[in-house]
Amino acid sequence: MFVYHHFVVLLFITAINANIEVDNETINFTCEFHSLIRGIYAERSYKTIFLQTRSAEDCIDEHLLRYWPVPIINLGAEETMTSIYYTYTPFPSFELEQHKLTSAAKFFINRLTNLKGKILLTLPDLFEPRTILYTDKSGQQKIGGYIGKFMHYFAAYYNCTLQFAYNITPHNVYHNSELLLTARNETVDIPISLISAQKGFNINEFSYPVEIGKLLTMIPVEPPVPTNMILLQIFNLKTNLCLFVIHWLLSLLLTLQTSKQRLTKKNSTAFTAKLTMLLTDPPTVEKIHSFDDVRALNMKIMVCEQDIPRITYYAGETFWQNYKPIFKIVKTFNEFQSYRQALNTKYAYLISLTVWPVFEEQQNYFATKLFRLSTDLSFTNFILYAFAVQENSFYKEPLRQFCVLVQETGIYQHWYAMSFYEMVKLEKINFVDLSGGYEQHSLKFKDFKWIWLTYILFMSISILIFCAEIIWKHKF
Repeated sequence: MFVYHHFVVLLFITAINANIEVDNETINFTCEFHSLIRGIYAERSYKTIFLQTRSAEDCIDEHLLRYWPVPIINLGAEETMTSIYYTYTPFPSFELEQHKLTSAAKFFINRLTNLKGKILLTLPDLFEPRTILYTDKSGQQKIGGYIGKFMHYFAAYYNCTLQFAYNITPHNVYHNSELLLTARNETVDIPISLISAQKGFNINEFSYPVEIGKLLTMIPVEPPVPTNMILLQIFNLKTNLCLFVIHWLLSLLLTLQTSKQRLTKKNSTAFTAKLTMLLTDPPTVEKIHSFDDVRALNMKIMVCEQDIPRITYYAGETFWQNYKPIFKIVKTFNEFQSYRQALNTKYAYLISLTVWPVFEEQQNYFATKLFRLSTDLSFTNFILYAFAVQENSFYKEPLRQFCVLVQETGIYQHWYAMSFYEMVKLEKINFVDLSGGYEQHSLKFKDFKWIWLTYILFMSISILIFCAEIIWKHKF
């Protein structure tokens, strides 16, 4: 009897007598045979049973396999039985293999451990820092970035050859929704891109999860209050008159009680310290804490058109309808990325939590940080990212195994941590200070006319008081 699992022969048995002897006891062959093939099925399921009787003495109960849940091929004694079976290897291309039943070769060979150089068609999204296109010293195009490294080592581990489905340039930036379609229609085998499943997506189109992220907003840092505004708020006409009266009264008291001198010095020192702090570390304008604040300040959050379904999926259709006016929508992901990579402070930007650290590290080399990550402006706090792969692709199981392997060993975390330095090495990031500091408003006379006038008055009366004190002391 042959038991077929896919295309492999599993077992050969011939019944010579109605009874067989096991451990010196006669056991009914039907029951034993029944247990045997059920045990085989429990160990590894099969799809077909091939049964052949060689002679009339081959006595298998006709009721034995009547209700068996798999198809049975039953050939009589007139058919010739051979000891040869066939399998095939699919890699790198189809090849039929002939085996003898007496061979010691394994029936179940894992063909996926070595793909023998098979071409793996792919396309990168060029979503930096996940995937970075560069040219090596030999002039060949290579893919860097931590997801680019993942796919490079995946191909090396399973002995397959990465090949781009199309010629690509640094301007061929693909949104991950576009690359999902290329996997669905089998234009590519595995796109080099991380994609989050959304409503209407088939979960079987994705690999084992690679990354857990959040969808947040990267907003321009609120600028400090200009120095002239601080001074105008402090040294207005009312404040100056109050300071003058206080100073005059304290000066008068100094001539009568020396203990008041300590109080004067204390107040003067505290005022000077506060003023110095305001000028050296000025406060910022009111911070943005909600999407309503964004609307009130007439700020725009830039997103690309392909990201709108993702926003509506995670934040809800009602959210999108309510806050659509605060978004600046651009047609392509390439345009969106060019604005964000340039740290253009005209807009805020949609950003994944796992991408933000590169921008944060870059700004550590600036005199003033241009952007901050806002957890208040959140679209979702939980996203599972995975690779797109065709539902019935043979790459699916190797991809799952490799995802688990790189996570368990910590290699993936290392690739991720080195993203910023790789971008610096590939000249995608430089250390030029893009901030240029904040513009400080010049002090103009018209803004401070009351300060100057009260200052002149203050100094004049102070001189008079000083002269009066000298005369008083000299006389008495």
